[in-house]
Amino acid sequence: MSQCYKLFLVMVFVPVFAFAGAFGSRSLLHMQTASTLERGTLDFRTNMNFYTKVGEYLGQNKPANFSAVNYWDVQSNALLTYGIMDHFDATAMVQIYQDLNAKAEYNSPGDIFLDFKLGSFGLSNNRFNYGFMLPIRIPSGKYHNYPFEPYNAGSVEYGFTGLFSFYNDPYLHDRSFSLHFNLGWYNHNDAGKVLYTNPRTGFEYKANGNATELDYGLGFIYPSELFDLNLELWGNNFINAPDSMAYSRENFMYLTPSIRFKPKPWFSFDLGLDVRLTSNENTSSALLPQPNAKLDLPNYPAWKVNLAANFQLMPLTGEGRPGSKENVRSKVNFYENLLRERQKSRNIEDELRRLKKERERQMEQKMLNEKILGKLKDARERALANYSNFKVGAILVTREGKIYSGHNIESSSYSLTICAERVALFKALSEGERHFQKIYILGSNSGYCPPCGACRQVLMDYAPDIEVVLVNNDGEEKFSGIQELLPLAFTDNELFEKE
Repeated sequence: MSQCYKLFLVMVFVPVFAFAGAFGSRSLLHMQTASTLERGTLDFRTNMNFYTKVGEYLGQNKPANFSAVNYWDVQSNALLTYGIMDHFDATAMVQIYQDLNAKAEYNSPGDIFLDFKLGSFGLSNNRFNYGFMLPIRIPSGKYHNYPFEPYNAGSVEYGFTGLFSFYNDPYLHDRSFSLHFNLGWYNHNDAGKVLYTNPRTGFEYKANGNATELDYGLGFIYPSELFDLNLELWGNNFINAPDSMAYSRENFMYLTPSIRFKPKPWFSFDLGLDVRLTSNENTSSALLPQPNAKLDLPNYPAWKVNLAANFQLMPLTGEGRPGSKENVRSKVNFYENLLRERQKSRNIEDELRRLKKERERQMEQKMLNEKILGKLKDARERALANYSNFKVGAILVTREGKIYSGHNIESSSYSLTICAERVALFKALSEGERHFQKIYILGSNSGYCPPCGACRQVLMDYAPDIEVVLVNNDGEEKFSGIQELLPLAFTDNELFEKE
């Protein structure tokens, strides 16, 4: 391959994907997100990846017959993606150039790749997205089964991939970090395909069965205004490995950090580095010619540089065009409205929760009041008011919710009569209670029955924070604090005042 031609390819197809393993809409370098392009959107991408190694003699006494070796593995692609309808887009990619490192120096053009993708299906308020992809490889290139690239035998290949994405911001996916997972099955459909022909004997080595594999990937995106920082862990695992006369028949795994520069809304540039994590194992037959005879080369490249340029071509004008005033204003308005609606929704949810709690409290209070009113009437009916015929019932509620009832008990010596409030309080005190919430009082009159002065004093002594609830025969209530009913009360503070 001439150096001028390589330079031309680098400049014209300013390079995303080593191995052409993943491409299409909303993708990282080697993985897909679960999102699809909007309907009517057309994206164009060019990409290139390369690996190189130079073999030079080390030392001063260089043999006369020694020649330096410069090894290149270069691939360049171009692709278009179109949003056909909501949740569905399609991508077509052609290999512009592929190094073969064999007698034939390169494929140009190479194979054609098609991706059909269903995605942008939301779960959990759109925080999770999922989708599916059907990848197809059509053998339009002249040569296949070449070294140092993923296996292909020149047949129509196809697969099925599940796509899963998590977005930290469920409303605006590009504003916060996201995680992506791909898991796919791929069929090389190579049974009966000629893998290698012996140039001396003309004997053809054919694949005995179909090679199949699992492809996987885990990706992370951390976006900012101008840059996206990405990290991908990806690879394959053969279910049925290719025949021994195939190159690249081993499993591989790579780690790829990359950065995406976004100077314009409609243009971005990618730079990434593949780093191989798996060992340099070669299980191919020794009958296959090895292009790395003069260099200690890995079966898969130990590293690869990835370059890519991404453009949005359609819509050309109007609100759909990224970067246009209409589009920017439309997006700003949309985001502002979205944020306002989200805040309004949160406020409504908070208010609904508050109302629900208030309703539950009211229902509980209503049930309690009905229970209290019933106990009040029962206590009042048990009153011993043979002289005044004025019956009073009282219900005392402790801090823990225990209930003590009381009623008035009269004596022929009127001064020895005890009121309902004190009966209930003394019962509770005799049982060891010391902390009280409320005391309910119901008299036999038509209105409210406030406690007498003596009861107020005793309540002030033993329950200074208690709430006094006066109840009439209709169940209506009137609330007061004991300190309101007995202002400037005489208490133990005066008895034990220090001089």
